[in-house]
Amino acid sequence: MVARLLGPEQYGLFAMAAVVIYFLEGSYDFGLIRGLIYFGGGHSPGNLMRTGFLLAVCLGGAISALLFGLAPLIAGFYGDLRVTDLIRALSAYFGIACIGLVPDAILQRQLALIGASGRRWWRRAGRYAIALVLAARGYGAWSLVWGQLVGISPRSDVHVRAGSLEAQAGLVDPRRRSG
Repeated sequence: MVARLLGPEQYGLFAMAAVVIYFLEGSYDFGLIRGLIYFGGGHSPGNLMRTGFLLAVCLGGAISALLFGLAPLIAGFYGDLRVTDLIRALSAYFGIACIGLVPDAILQRQLALIGASGRRWWRRAGRYAIALVLAARGYGAWSLVWGQLVGISPRSDVHVRAGSLEAQAGLVDPRRRSG
């Protein structure tokens, strides 16, 4: 439906920009989640999770900055400089996505994944709904960019779940919360 609203030119612009995102998406955590899950039991959970969060934020920032800087070269490869701004906007994807790495690791370590597929479904539905509305309003390839960025954005339920898991992961001293 979105492709029909956008037409082949606008959809193709987004596809050129998205290739880099989809290429890096499978490995952008560089094993950080697996490391947090594996080493989480033998080390101080609070220190491990804080260090993991710092690494995740730095990693996401580095990947985002690298893509932002390489955007003109990638657009030059395609021979269409309009792709530059789309890639630069999509570079925020990794900065946003890396914020959720540690909460995801906590949930996976505790096998608290019940209902995760439902939340993923709602995020996908939200991503496509935003893209559809913006495409109908004439935003072109930018409708898909905004759909991607909103779809990866950490939801309030992730923050709530991570907040309730802080004490279980050792991030907060339970005696401090009662005061």
